[in-house]
Amino acid sequence: MHKRKLAVLLILILLDLGCAKHPYSVHPGSLSNFDSQAADALVLYQANLNQAKSNIEMGLWPRDWSPEVDKAGELYNTTLQAYLVYRGVAKGVTKGDIAALQTAITTDLQNLADQLTTLYVRSGATLPGGKK
Repeated sequence: MHKRKLAVLLILILLDLGCAKHPYSVHPGSLSNFDSQAADALVLYQANLNQAKSNIEMGLWPRDWSPEVDKAGELYNTTLQAYLVYRGVAKGVTKGDIAALQTAITTDLQNLADQLTTLYVRSGATLPGGKK
């Protein structure tokens, strides 16, 4: 049941980030809408990664899924580093191409979402609409 809630939450947040009916409120201290949404996604994915690791440790998921969880963890770390570079560039502390960084972060976040969703779906979590 807990796994299902996490998978549903992951998908709902991803859908909500782009929903025009619910304007997104940028967090105080964020540099932009993109910055705020990327930070939200990173927090969410870190929680999902921690849960995935716990699921394996507690025997809820097979141990042979560990390499896939590790791959998701590596992708998370790469995305986090790109995000930190982006913030430095956006603040003017370092030089870089903001648009290229945003594109890379967006792509990495989508890949991370795909990786995590695949794991949670394989575990039997039900997605919105009753799909497995």
